[in-house]
Amino acid sequence: MNPYYISWKAREFDFHTSFIELAGDINLRMANYVMHRIHSFTTRLGIKLAGARVLCLGAAFKAGVRDFRNSPAIRAMELLHDEGAHVSFADPLVDTLTIGGLVHEGVCLEPRALEGYDFVVAFVRNAAWPTDAILASGIPTFNAVNALGCPESATHERR
Repeated sequence: MNPYYISWKAREFDFHTSFIELAGDINLRMANYVMHRIHSFTTRLGIKLAGARVLCLGAAFKAGVRDFRNSPAIRAMELLHDEGAHVSFADPLVDTLTIGGLVHEGVCLEPRALEGYDFVVAFVRNAAWPTDAILASGIPTFNAVNALGCPESATHERR
């Protein structure tokens, strides 16, 4: 559940919410941490984010919901865009997003849809992700939430 919503609701009943708000702040900083890890990973692989086509799996705040307000995935996508990456996203519950002032339509994940991407980042777990096709594609993946269930290797890293 979104910590900001919990904090807002708790204040209605005069509950002290600093710990809940701290959890929200940590969520907001998670995008910067993930970007640090992505930089280390892509540098090791010799991938430059500027100009890279990056497919982001998941946009919502958490799996199984349409709500993407305060989503660390969105912030990380914005940071990728700021680095010069061409960002696409897939989320069966989110149709469109605005990233870097541009409206992006979600892509449908079929095995052929993976062609042309330089890098995949999994932000939200979803049983719909074609894990076997992603792994077979050879595209380097950063698994921010262990959404793909694959072991780490030279081209697959988990947070």
